[in-house]
Amino acid sequence: MKQRKRAKRKNKRPLPVEVNRGLKFVEHPFTRIDKAVLMQAFLDQGKKSGEDFPVILESLIGYFRNWYPPSIISTIATYGLQVGVSEKGASQQGFVENVQQHHVELLQALMLTLPHAEWGREPPPPDIIQKIIDQSSGLANAFSHRRFVAMEVERDKQQQVVLLLQERLRLHTQIVRNWGYFSAVVRISKELYRAIDQDLSNQFGFSATDLIEISKTLVSSFERRSNSRWRILGEILKNQTTEKLVREYYAKYPDVEGDPDEFLAHIPDGVTTEMVKYRLLAHADIALVKLGVVDVSELAELADHTEGVVESVLNKLVLNPGDLDLEQAEYFFLANPVWTAPGILIEREFFFPAPQVIFSHIHAILGSLAEVAGVKEKLERARAEFLEDKIEGIVEKALPGIHITSNAKWQLDDKIFETDLLGKIDRVLLIVEAKSAALTPQGLRGAPDRVKRHVRDLIVDPAQQSYRLEQVIQHAKDGDQTSIKIASSLGLVPDDIDMVIRISITLDDFSVICSAEKELKSAEWVPDDLRLAPTLGLADFEVVADILSEPAHFLHYFSERERVQKTADIFGDELDYLGFYLETGFNVASIENEKVALSISGMSRDIDHYYMSGDAGVIVPKPVPKVHTHISRILEAVRQRDAKSWTIMSLDILSLGNLEEQQALFKEMDRLRESVRKNYQNPKHLCSLRVSPPAHRLACVIFYVYPEALSERRQDIVSQLSGDALAEGKWRRCVFVGRKIEEWDRPYQFIGIATPPKE
Repeated sequence: MKQRKRAKRKNKRPLPVEVNRGLKFVEHPFTRIDKAVLMQAFLDQGKKSGEDFPVILESLIGYFRNWYPPSIISTIATYGLQVGVSEKGASQQGFVENVQQHHVELLQALMLTLPHAEWGREPPPPDIIQKIIDQSSGLANAFSHRRFVAMEVERDKQQQVVLLLQERLRLHTQIVRNWGYFSAVVRISKELYRAIDQDLSNQFGFSATDLIEISKTLVSSFERRSNSRWRILGEILKNQTTEKLVREYYAKYPDVEGDPDEFLAHIPDGVTTEMVKYRLLAHADIALVKLGVVDVSELAELADHTEGVVESVLNKLVLNPGDLDLEQAEYFFLANPVWTAPGILIEREFFFPAPQVIFSHIHAILGSLAEVAGVKEKLERARAEFLEDKIEGIVEKALPGIHITSNAKWQLDDKIFETDLLGKIDRVLLIVEAKSAALTPQGLRGAPDRVKRHVRDLIVDPAQQSYRLEQVIQHAKDGDQTSIKIASSLGLVPDDIDMVIRISITLDDFSVICSAEKELKSAEWVPDDLRLAPTLGLADFEVVADILSEPAHFLHYFSERERVQKTADIFGDELDYLGFYLETGFNVASIENEKVALSISGMSRDIDHYYMSGDAGVIVPKPVPKVHTHISRILEAVRQRDAKSWTIMSLDILSLGNLEEQQALFKEMDRLRESVRKNYQNPKHLCSLRVSPPAHRLACVIFYVYPEALSERRQDIVSQLSGDALAEGKWRRCVFVGRKIEEWDRPYQFIGIATPPKE
């Protein structure tokens, strides 16, 4: 029988062609600029930023002296950090652009360098707010850009790579705030820190759970009052006439004083209703500062805690005006005191303009309290136990039926090793290492020695541990007796394992460095011969398992994740990788062949929308991998029928190509079906499609199409087809899928794997 090979796609430069729906590649504007010219431009920008930094800083301080700082912070936080929620879910953009949480934190630190007596007293007008927004963004950029000068001083290539790694971490520390989605952060924090509840209670009069519950209530109370404000304003601003607009504003908006008739009488001729709306909205913004003022008795009632406990918690989360030193302003970017004290005590009133900041830095807050209480070591043990327990639960849910061994001990030569989790499902072995060490402030600031130590502890050591065991398994499969004994001591039969998948999980978010494998090896922080395992934070691991709820996708993601990290120079965090996978299935050979640098930042957009909307109480469709319906049906069928080697067949089928390529394949298969129906009596008729993936894949896949009349001969025909494919010597195995033309609606009639004969 003849077979039709699927045409191989020629390697093309992937810029700026659209690969599939929702994913486009755009050439970076700096790509074609001479490197020397580009470097000089960066150096010039760095020098200019060094000059601009103190000027912008002084200008911002001037605004705080002239206008009421809490009003400034409240207005910028409200419009920049809050998002709209509709029946379509939560928006991912604040009401004004170019405002992120780190900008608000920076402004709050700057206002705290002034004593209360030096604060301005009047609320700022809208044009001043816009100038402050622009300058806070400019100050952050100046801080970042002025470090370009270090590249001129440090000419050694290795040291330049170290500087680039530091910049990655500093940029991440400066900008990224959420180590998980809000509900997950609250849940994980409560589960983790309950271990030191009694210790903190004895020391401070409140427990870790008290602090988390009160802070959660503080956030929800703030959001409820803010939502009420927007709802009232929305009703008022619907009015289409100036008179109705003004009268409803005076009647409905809280605490508005004055006479609407007098206001109407003073509106000049030519002023439109839209102009009046903007004027009233600016007036309403004066009251924004009240959103951040905490009513202790109300908060205590909502949180079901005593006022004394609430005050004790809040007192640990605030700074006073004048507590910070303007001379230390450059440290606010990478070690902002506001991170562990997001509130301000203003004349005995607690003020929290952005209470969600508490949960962005909850590890640092509770870690520092644990240290004061003398239970730092106890917390470290609790972190380790918690992380291992959570990983096991996630894996069991993601891979039903997996056989798990926790804390598996094994001996090589005279050394005893321990693997945190071994999981065997079908013919796949999952090795997971858990690292619960916390990131230090010095590490977050990018101090070279401390960053290098974190790389060793959180990336290199667990990767070496899992890689060592993977090598033992491979040697055992090759017949090494010592390795066979080690595998046997772990309850493993080497010949029953076709694939090993390695993962490392941490508690703190270190993702921006974990994926920089090329740079880490260039800096000689990672041995060249070590294959790094994908390293994820726990919250991201939960998300990956939740989004990839089909076990085949979960396994495929991690089986490919390591390779993509190694072969492509990609910048993005773990959920960007996940978004990239949902679009492409990591079937991106053209990118890998081009050896381009790729920024995938922002590809988590759909994932963010799903979880943020859920936290806001709106259910939206969960993002799913873009896979052809027929492939999804095959994956479900082989798993439900527990077909032999179902995991390996699933992984090979998911490596056929991206959605666009899959659609082309199944259109071709429909044409083949018609051809077989007409020509099957001809002994030389076309009856199969062979998909030959890129060279790094281990298997080809053959789709065999036949009529009922040839059912008895199907085994012989498939044996011939797979034998011909394997005889070419390019494949370690061949997956074959048989489809009968009379039962085309079934995912397959038979499926299996052929391998070359053993020598």
